[in-house]
Amino acid sequence: MTLHPVWYAMLVLLGLGVAGMAAGSRGKPKEVQRERLGKTISYGVIVSLLMWLALRGGLLMVAAGCAIVIAGAVELWRVAATDRSLRSYQVSAAILYLVLCAGFVHFLIYTGPSARAFVFLTVFCFDSFSQVAGQMFGKRPLAPKISPNKTVEGFLGGLVAVLAAEWLVSRWSHLSGWLLWSLLIACSSLAGDLAASHFKRRHGIKDFSNWVPYQGGFLDRFDSLIASGAAVSLANLAFQLWRAVR
Repeated sequence: MTLHPVWYAMLVLLGLGVAGMAAGSRGKPKEVQRERLGKTISYGVIVSLLMWLALRGGLLMVAAGCAIVIAGAVELWRVAATDRSLRSYQVSAAILYLVLCAGFVHFLIYTGPSARAFVFLTVFCFDSFSQVAGQMFGKRPLAPKISPNKTVEGFLGGLVAVLAAEWLVSRWSHLSGWLLWSLLIACSSLAGDLAASHFKRRHGIKDFSNWVPYQGGFLDRFDSLIASGAAVSLANLAFQLWRAVR
């Protein structure tokens, strides 16, 4: 059986991620080390399952994507119901979320397996290595008023990891335009994460829910993926429109 090139990149990245997690946990209390280990293992399971679905495609992938956005909508509603003083802000957030969800589902339906896998790999790589780099080298806050734990070093570490991973995948799959797509996906991934963090900060919560073991809620885990999928879908539509009017 021939494996898709993305699986080789995933094995390398997961190995590096575990090593980085172990290095970043040195000297930390045992409870912190156990929590980080559990988070790493559950993250690896989620990434592997979604990557398999991305390559498989079809109704199963679309159904999984719809389940994610519906669960996220329920989480948003539950949080919003706790504070009615932010009604106008919550309406704006709901509209933005609906637009992103529509773009994400469109992306899942109309994007081919290899392209889906490319986007998923980029998001997961950026998320995980941003956290690892931030834990190991983070000093300068990236957005202290929105997400105090995010650092400039973490962002740069995630971006470098993304570019290295996608360059490697492009050597195997001869993917064109990988650099621009990688930058778009990484930036939209960060934007989605910051948007979710801003919503949580306005409502004074740490996690949207405890529905995903060691990861928090569905939006805590998939906010970046939803935003990136929507961004890719929008970019594709804009490119098609540009070609049509030329």
